[in-house]
Amino acid sequence: VMKGFKGKINAVYINATEYSAHAKQLMVPEPFPGFVIHDMEGDYKYPFTGKMTKEEIQKFVSSVAAGNVEPT
Repeated sequence: VMKGFKGKINAVYINATEYSAHAKQLMVPEPFPGFVIHDMEGDYKYPFTGKMTKEEIQKFVSSVAAGNVEPT
């Protein structure tokens, strides 16, 4: 999913159960698994709340990259 965004958006996997405090700080939606984009420069968080499919996540990442999603 993230290949097309190399150099624009960074992605990392965290074990949200083991690191639940960090997951909450990032606003990872429960129940896990979840997906969040974190813009570290502005500390903006973009939690994904759609259906966890490759296609839906690609649409979401594209929308965030285009500036079409408001941060939480």
